[in-house]
Amino acid sequence: MRSRYTIREPGVPYFITCTVVKWIPLFTRKPYFDLLIGSLRFCRQHKGLKIYAYVILDNHLHLVVAGEELTGIIRDFKSYTAKLLIARLEQDQKTWVLEPIPVS
Repeated sequence: MRSRYTIREPGVPYFITCTVVKWIPLFTRKPYFDLLIGSLRFCRQHKGLKIYAYVILDNHLHLVVAGEELTGIIRDFKSYTAKLLIARLEQDQKTWVLEPIPVS
């Protein structure tokens, strides 16, 4: 997963947006929301992530965060959380049929 942002000043708050692939409305269900919150909590407690604000919507989240190694923290957060969510989706046998939106 590539990043579109560059951290230039360690320790300074940054506004970051993370999206679900294909904008699938994943965080409308409590188990998936709880996995996301748990990952944020872990990064805060064990990786030095400072969370100033966050908003979780159905298919993405916005964060205002800081950390001395913010690039690595966010990379690990996204990777680990994605693996947890995929495993949970497979366990729950969840699938989505994604149909193109018709353009008039």
